[in-house]
Amino acid sequence: MIDKGTLDAMMVDDSDSTCQLIARMFDEIERCIKTGGRYILITLAQEHIAKFVAQEFELRIGWMVRLHEHTPVQNEDGVVPLPVFIFTFTRVRPKSGQKLPKLMEIFPAGEDTRPMRVYTGDEISDFIKSRQEWSQL
Repeated sequence: MIDKGTLDAMMVDDSDSTCQLIARMFDEIERCIKTGGRYILITLAQEHIAKFVAQEFELRIGWMVRLHEHTPVQNEDGVVPLPVFIFTFTRVRPKSGQKLPKLMEIFPAGEDTRPMRVYTGDEISDFIKSRQEWSQL
């Protein structure tokens, strides 16, 4: 399942009603995706979206979380567009008693960078925020 901007359009704020709507959407995604299936989320990852998504999937049992950063090339006038983030959530069969995803990794943009293993959703949202701030300099 691929989401290219739907979540960004739906999650206009971080109000309780919006977060409940998105949590229900994630419940349906979880219900529909079989073991080994993937939910791919392509997003600009505004701060409230990045934080909600990362924390939501940190708590959901049976998901591997990978975040890929894509930095578009500079325009002719030297303007660097905002980075785009691609979350890949892979449904896995959790081991009994497992509460956290089996694997959480960040793949920064660049040829010479290695994936970084992280352990919390906050680490993912902090990474996104730092890359977005860097792109604005």
